Amino acid sequence: MSVEVAGELKLPADAGNFGGFDYRRYLNRQNIYWTVSVKGADAVTRTEGRVPVTDRALRWFDESREAIGRLTDRLYGKPDAGYMKGLVAGISDDIDPDQYDDFSRLGLTHVLAISGLHVAVVVYILLMLGKFARWTRERSLAFAASAMPVYMLLTGASPSAVRACLMSMIALWLARQGKLKDGLHLLAASALIMVVWRPSVVEDVSFQLSFIVTAGLLLCVPVMTELLALRIRSAFVRSSLAVALTAQLFSFPVTAFYFHQLHLLSLLANLVLVPFISFVVMPLGMAALALGAIWLPIGLVPAKLATLCNRATFAATEWLGSVKALSTVWHQPSLLWVICFYALLLATLAFARRSLRLGAEQAAAASAVAEQLAAADPFDPAERANRIAAYAEGARGGSDWTEPLHGRRNGNPDSDASGSASAGWRFGPGSTMPTAFQDPAAMKFPLKTRRGRQLSAALLALSWLATLAWEAPPVRLDRTAAVSFLDVGQGDSILITTGSGRHVLVDAGGTVAFGAPKEPWRLRKDPYEVGRKTLVPLLKQRGVRRLDALVLTHLDADHIGGRPCHNSGAPGWPDIVQRND
Repeated sequence: MSVEVAGELKLPADAGNFGGFDYRRYLNRQNIYWTVSVKGADAVTRTEGRVPVTDRALRWFDESREAIGRLTDRLYGKPDAGYMKGLVAGISDDIDPDQYDDFSRLGLTHVLAISGLHVAVVVYILLMLGKFARWTRERSLAFAASAMPVYMLLTGASPSAVRACLMSMIALWLARQGKLKDGLHLLAASALIMVVWRPSVVEDVSFQLSFIVTAGLLLCVPVMTELLALRIRSAFVRSSLAVALTAQLFSFPVTAFYFHQLHLLSLLANLVLVPFISFVVMPLGMAALALGAIWLPIGLVPAKLATLCNRATFAATEWLGSVKALSTVWHQPSLLWVICFYALLLATLAFARRSLRLGAEQAAAASAVAEQLAAADPFDPAERANRIAAYAEGARGGSDWTEPLHGRRNGNPDSDASGSASAGWRFGPGSTMPTAFQDPAAMKFPLKTRRGRQLSAALLALSWLATLAWEAPPVRLDRTAAVSFLDVGQGDSILITTGSGRHVLVDAGGTVAFGAPKEPWRLRKDPYEVGRKTLVPLLKQRGVRRLDALVLTHLDADHIGGRPCHNSGAPGWPDIVQRND
């Protein structure tokens, strides 16, 4: 079936504000350049036409997603159904806006988008099914690889899902051929395929975050794990903290550039909640769907368990997100700052990796020297003291001189003669001098290298301080006064920034509804609210952490309607100053 639509062609709206969301550019990236405005059902006419095969296949996947959504609604109550749709199937339309804001504030929205964690769980389940069916390893790998395109399309084929599924398909196929290497090859291959297929995908925020964070995990988690091994003994805690910390570091510049916020408890939330959601809640949700599709009462059992887990998750996110003092707002940094941050981060990790290698080489060299000395003269002072009374009496008298006689020069163990004897050792005709004593330049940590490492560490520390001072909110050096007239629709809103860094907002805009109330089916689940959707992002983009004054010129809805958005992660709101004429 196909339809004909009669209406008015319009250009999509552009940003309207500096730094605001550009709807026209967003649609252009998806090859959409016009919108059609129609009035009434009479403007739509059904026509007979043959639907292409590709469209039929895509329609089947859309219908399957709708069926998954309906089954999820039957398995869960209203607070959990939308969340589980996003978590398991990537259906984000029905997620509660307040829940999404809580997750966004703590940097947890990636669990609601299909990514590597979801694909890893699915691949593991498929391989276990192959093992249970007693398939060969090659057949199980081929089965899992062939299921990836189906899973990708069932979950909406977002850039992060496409990236994860492509990497899994390539990895499983190479593993079947016995040619699997490191993950960077897989990441580069999937990026190449996606960019060739649709070049505009490089502008997608999901694409950028997915590839940057994945590359950071592949490159730097081993180094981070070795660094944490110096202080943390538990392998599980060490690996979990290394993954969470690396992901936070590599996602922060992109998050600051696009979303302008960072909660200081985000690391804790990701460290605790992401494993819990990924390895407990998500498998329960998948089991509920699979069993519920067979017989609904069976699927309700894992669904009830998932609901209990969700209660704990929602309580944790609400509690952590309520700590407003640890929520930071970042002025949108320049692209140069983002590049410098990543360059400095990679340089720091490279320096840490080199330091760890040099430390390992130093330990290996010291161990080799000890072994060579022991082989050259197997002298054990403790054993000599036990066997010879004179040595034992010397030890009791406080003297630790139990050096063998052939190691003395002229009866003085502290002789400063040159050569190997200066160390108090003589080597017989059949023994060899340790290599570390043959050439001082062979030592891995000479004085010059220590000084170089100390200088490098000092330069890195100064570079980090300069980078953070460049854009960090408390110490930004920009003291330019500005007046911004914000496009908030019908109403007005003016942001005044003084040279001393104070912020005054005159009016807050608002959404005005005309006419009779709409029918229930026409109401949006997440209605547009100018304060939450427009005003708050614009204030964050300009680095406004707190408003020093809010002036309302009069109490019309299109001037004060944006005021209630302070409950949605907005900057701090002061007392209202109303002008009386």
